[in-house]
Formats: sequence, C-alpha cells, structure tokens
Amino acid sequence: MELEFRKYDGSTVALNPRIERRGEALTMKLNEQNCDYFLLFSKMPGGSVDLQDKDIQNALMDRKDLFPAVQDETLTENVRFSCIEWSDYRVNDYAIHLSGRIAEYTVIGCRQDRDRLIIFVPDEGVSCTVSVSLPVSYHIYQAASENSRSPFARNVPQQAYFAVEFDKIPNYQDGGIIYRLDGIPWDYPVTGEMLARDRFFIEAGHGMPRFSATVSGLELKQS
Repeated sequence: MELEFRKYDGSTVALNPRIERRGEALTMKLNEQNCDYFLLFSKMPGGSVDLQDKDIQNALMDRKDLFPAVQDETLTENVRFSCIEWSDYRVNDYAIHLSGRIAEYTVIGCRQDRDRLIIFVPDEGVSCTVSVSLPVSYHIYQAASENSRSPFARNVPQQAYFAVEFDKIPNYQDGGIIYRLDGIPWDYPVTGEMLARDRFFIEAGHGMPRFSATVSGLELKQS
C-alpha cells in the first residue's frame, strides 16, 4: 500500500486517547472521526514518534508493503507500530487493544484513498499521546550478599550491600528503571534479569541507591 503524509487539518480525527483497564487487558479509548485506519505507536525510552521527522516518515515508507496488516512491528530503535482497521476498532467496543507494554502510546488517524493510505501528521498542540501507568513499589534494606553467607566465605571480610526488592513488572524492558549512587556521575540500568530475582544487591560503599523511571507511566514508590 502506498503512503502519503498530509498536515493535520481536522478532517480525520484521532484525539485525546485514554487508557482503560478491563481486568488484565488494556485498551485505548479516543475521540475519532472519519478514520478508516489508525496508526498506533508504542515508544520506549530513547525512541521518537515525531511524524514531522523525515527519518520517521522514511522508516514508514520502507515498510509500506506491510500495510495495512502490520501488527506490532519494529519501526525504529525502541519504537513499534501497528495499523488497526476501523472495523476492528468498532468490534472491540470502539477501543484499541494494547499489548500491555509499559510505554508511551501515540495514535494517528488515517484515511484510505484506493490503494493509498493518507496519514495525517499532527501538530505539536494536538493531543494524540498517552502513557500506560503502573504503580510499582520497591523496598531497600541493608544486608550481606548471598555469597558472603556461604560457608566457603568465612575468611573473607563481609561486605555491606543494599538488598533491593521490586514488585513484578509485566513486559519490562531493560533500562526502564535506573539508579544513581552518590559521587558517581552516571546512571546504572536495572535489567529484566535483575528484576526476575527475588532481590538483587548493590554495594553500599556509595550510599543508598536512588531509583527513578525512564518510562513515562512507571510510577515508583519506595515502601
């Protein structure tokens, strides 16, 4: 399918997206008018969904043969996209099903003109982005590492660590959470492998680690 990019003119509307939870499922409701299709983007940290950017437009053009059936494909680094037909949106109770990925979601209204998909590029003031929010609690306490408790470590000086326990985070992507230490000018990423454990350990030599989310919608709360 051929793609054409046009400036948003209000004739095809996909605005004010909002997230609704249906049990474990996540859906997006929005105000829409005259849309034949919706382009749905999910952006992770470091990604960009600026459709006024020629590089983003070219990335879509390179994948035009996937339209209109494209589902959760990689567009650029840390950005995935899907194309949803309006009839599927209607069958899903006028909502777009989301993957549940903790990410920032952008929806764009599109019209079909024969074998051409017209993508209406929004201005900066157009509200077409929403984040999936998830409250996540974590607990920090001082402890010896698991290795220092080994009977084979009796002659090794015991080193102080902070033990960290996080709530489970579905569809977590490495780097969605980072931490900093006193006197060190860079960030340390928290990986999925770290979160898969009951707890992980950080050396206590630089004070208590300070955690923050790099993903919009990931709400950290220390317990």
